[in-house]
Amino acid sequence: MKAKERRLTAVQRAKLIENLCDPFPVSLIRWLVVERSANGSKGKLLAYADARAYTDRLNDVVGTAGWSESYSVSTLEGLSRVRNGETVRSGKVFAACTLWIDGLGTRSGTGERWADDPNAMMEADAQALKRACSRFGLGRYLYDLGPCWVPLDRDSQPTLVPELPQWAWPRKDRAAGAPELKVVPISTSTVALLDMGTTRKIESFRSMLGDAIYAEILRNEAQCDSVRGIRTRLRQLQVLRVMQTAAGLVRRVGALTRRLGTRQLMAEMEDLNVRDVREMPNLQALAQLTQHLETIASRRVA
Repeated sequence: MKAKERRLTAVQRAKLIENLCDPFPVSLIRWLVVERSANGSKGKLLAYADARAYTDRLNDVVGTAGWSESYSVSTLEGLSRVRNGETVRSGKVFAACTLWIDGLGTRSGTGERWADDPNAMMEADAQALKRACSRFGLGRYLYDLGPCWVPLDRDSQPTLVPELPQWAWPRKDRAAGAPELKVVPISTSTVALLDMGTTRKIESFRSMLGDAIYAEILRNEAQCDSVRGIRTRLRQLQVLRVMQTAAGLVRRVGALTRRLGTRQLMAEMEDLNVRDVREMPNLQALAQLTQHLETIASRRVA
C-alpha cells in the first residue's frame, strides 16, 4: 500500500515534473528499425530507451518509496501473422500499467506483443510502463525526435545512427557544452514544416510573461532571439511547452494575489526591485516569487 500522497505547491510540482522530464543520458538512447524500404537498403529508425532508464529516473527523482506500479494482463487467441515470410498462428498479449508518483497522482498506459515472441509478457509490461510514464512527461521528448531513414547492412541493421540534437541532451550536458558530443541537425526530410499557428501562440505569451522572460526562453530553448528564428517544428514545440509552464506560474501569482491582496504582492516585488510581474528579470525570480506567495498563503491557512 502506498503512503499518503503529499501535497505540492505549484512551484514544487513544476520542479518535480522538470526533473522527471529531463532527457535521458545520450548513452542510454537506442534506435529501432520500424520500417524498411522496398529493396531493404534503408530503414526507418525511431529512438527509444530501455524501461530501466525510466525506473532509474523515478528512483533518482522521487525515491523507491515515491512511486509504484501495478499491472493487469489479458490475452487474445486465434490470430495469425506473417513471420519470416510464413503465416503462423499466434495471439496477442495485452498489458495495462497503472503508475503512481507521489505528489503527481496516477496515470495509466498499455502495451501489447505477439504471443509467440519469447519475451512477450516482459516486453508488453515494459511498453505499458513507458507509456504510463509518458503521461507524466517522462520520456515524452523521444516522440518529438521523429523518424529518420538510414542505410542498412545485409543483416538489416543500421550502418549509422543519428546523433541527438542539443535540446535532447540532459540539462547538465547542455549547461557544460558537452564537448565530447557533436551537435548535428536532424535531417530536414524528417522534420515537419514550421507551423505558423504555433508561432502565433508563442508570440502571444510575450505580453503575459514580459520581455525578459520571453527572451530568456527563446535563448535557452531555441538558441535564437526571435520566434521567427526558430528553425524546426520540434524546437517550436519545446519553446511552446516552456512558455506554457511559465504562464502557469504567472496565473498562479494572480490567483495568490487575489487571496492575499495586492499590498502583499507589491511588498514581495519590492524586494525583487520590480513593480509588475511582467518586469520579472528571469524565470528563477518568477518561481521564487510564486514560492514566497505560496508560503505566505499556507501560513495564513494554518
